Amino acid sequence: MASLLSRLAPALIFICLLCGCNSEPGSHHRGRKAKTKLTKTNTTPASTYTVFLETTGSLDGYLNPSGDSNFAANVGYFISLLDNAPGKRCLNLYDINTQSIPAALDAKADEIGVYLSHLNPQSINSRAIQHHANRSQSNITKMLKTLVDTLDGDEVRVLITDAIPSPGKGKDAKRYLDDQRNIVQPLVSERLRSKSFSFLVLQFYASFIGSYYNQDDKGKSASYKDRPYYMICVGEEESLRNALNEVQHGSRFKGFRNFLFLTDKAQYNMAARIRPASRSYTYSARHPMMVSDMKKGAKDNRFHIHLLADLSKLPVDEAYLLDPAHYQLTPGDFIVESVKASDDGLYSHEILLSATGFRPGELKLELQRQLPAWIAASSLDEDRKATPQDLEGKTLGIRHLLEGMFQAYAGYTRQSTYGTISLTIKD
Repeated sequence: MASLLSRLAPALIFICLLCGCNSEPGSHHRGRKAKTKLTKTNTTPASTYTVFLETTGSLDGYLNPSGDSNFAANVGYFISLLDNAPGKRCLNLYDINTQSIPAALDAKADEIGVYLSHLNPQSINSRAIQHHANRSQSNITKMLKTLVDTLDGDEVRVLITDAIPSPGKGKDAKRYLDDQRNIVQPLVSERLRSKSFSFLVLQFYASFIGSYYNQDDKGKSASYKDRPYYMICVGEEESLRNALNEVQHGSRFKGFRNFLFLTDKAQYNMAARIRPASRSYTYSARHPMMVSDMKKGAKDNRFHIHLLADLSKLPVDEAYLLDPAHYQLTPGDFIVESVKASDDGLYSHEILLSATGFRPGELKLELQRQLPAWIAASSLDEDRKATPQDLEGKTLGIRHLLEGMFQAYAGYTRQSTYGTISLTIKD
């Protein structure tokens, strides 16, 4: 353990999260894909951090000493970063299964060391027995309720979980997964009406050696490669934005793959200007969002507009921003032909618009709010006959869970887009 802590100690400063120290999760304190690097902020860091580690039996396979140890290392690194965060007042550590089990409240360095050095099924099971908890049941919606219930001040809470629901023997798995989505949506919606907060879902992969229990609670012991697990963080947007930067761009986190960032901010500013391109149109720097005298390109016989835009503050990854399908143009004469990283220091991306014909007037470009493609790609609707190979990178029902959260925010913001860029085309 000493060697693990010594490796974690020189970690980059983790600038993120909360306010006030609560000893109980229900108490109040008053007061490798390319990824877009979200802009850091200068907001005051949070001061209370509460981490819930799911300790149902389905997590034991990540802690098998014969595996790649990525799970335990990332948990340790994440907790150590929180403990060393500027402005931290306290750090609370819980196990969570059928109930929340305190492992270390207002944890000091020696208590954190003991917790991390005993991150194994034996110690976890001992705490569960002591508190009469049932490690055979996994109710993800109940865990999420613990995460958002009574969230107050600037607190950030984190749930570390494989996010696999347990329908139970004889249950209709499809109905169970649909019910999970339908439970999560109003749960998050109701809390949003009383407090502003965001969700950051971080997806990691690690080896899993042990028994995987399918939707019928039938276990199959094997070595499973690239099993997903998740750190579900809830708190203020700016705190979570900084946390994401540390995970994305720090070198110590292994197996990080994707993220979902859900915020209650209605619209984001997408600063933009038109790139001068005399062969395609006439442009004046005095009117940075206006073109005139449009000309068709010699090669493709289409009209083109080159936009420079700063998309760095948007809560989506680079793959999302580079996909033209996520953009909508009104009116529909033009299409987004391509999106690429910009070499302009003030703007993060260059967007190429093209059309075979157009009507002069105002043109609006909007970035749609949609679930990123990785969620559907990571989700299974049933796993009765799934082999270890079928389960690589897959989580039973993860799309249902995240759809419920996404729909809650969509209903709250009543916005279908992240932001709008407007420009004018003159004759």
